[in-house]
Amino acid sequence: MNGKIWRLVASLAAVCGALAGSQASAQIREGLTVEVLSSRPELVSGGSALIKVSGAPGAPAVTVGGKDVSGVFRSDSKGGWVGLVDGLKDGDNRLVAKAGGNEAALTLASHPLNGTLFAGPQQTPFLCENESHNLASAEDDSCAAPSRC
Repeated sequence: MNGKIWRLVASLAAVCGALAGSQASAQIREGLTVEVLSSRPELVSGGSALIKVSGAPGAPAVTVGGKDVSGVFRSDSKGGWVGLVDGLKDGDNRLVAKAGGNEAALTLASHPLNGTLFAGPQQTPFLCENESHNLASAEDDSCAAPSRC
């Protein structure tokens, strides 16, 4: 008898958890959300990030550090708005999206393209051998060569 009661309690808890989870998902879907598609928000590199705004009834107004970047956003096939936001400064950049009386925001932490994201500063000195690999000469002390296609 005791085992039946525990199974009943466990089943009831699972059903309640599922119902609570579906209500939370519905609230998220109804509101405005912003997400970074190209990386995690704290690991943006090179001054640009691919951003998606969901839940906007029309084109959202998007700013980064007070600068309007709404023009880079285009609607996608799922009712969202996707845009490549560039020109981010190294460090924290506050992105705010507004639409239909709702607002969503997140902070993008941008890092130099040729820097490290989470392993600490680059060690120096090191030997730069760009020319021996048919690359252009280094542009700076980080041994970075210009990009090419």
